Amino acid sequence: DATRGAITIEGTYTPHYGLRVTNVAGFDVEFRPKGRFLFTQHDDVPGVLAKITALLADAEVNVANVSLARNKDASRAVAVIRVDGSIPSAARDGLRELTAIHEAHRIRL
Repeated sequence: DATRGAITIEGTYTPHYGLRVTNVAGFDVEFRPKGRFLFTQHDDVPGVLAKITALLADAEVNVANVSLARNKDASRAVAVIRVDGSIPSAARDGLRELTAIHEAHRIRL
């Protein structure tokens, strides 16, 4: 199946802001599509973002920007985190081991 593991991304272009992603996997989240990112889909519960950023800090990955969104019933959320440098696969795998995180992907745009 060609769509297995695919994530739908929507965006727009304006002369003032340039390219902007406006929706990822059905979540209304906005960011400039340039650089290295960590994308997570997770339960919308206290402490998840802190755990994500702690794992990145432990891997000496600097966070440059964070974009967050959640679904209508506030049960699931996404984080699109732009980072300086690369995200080690061990950090991504560590995120995947957390029960609140359903997906964690490294993305380079």
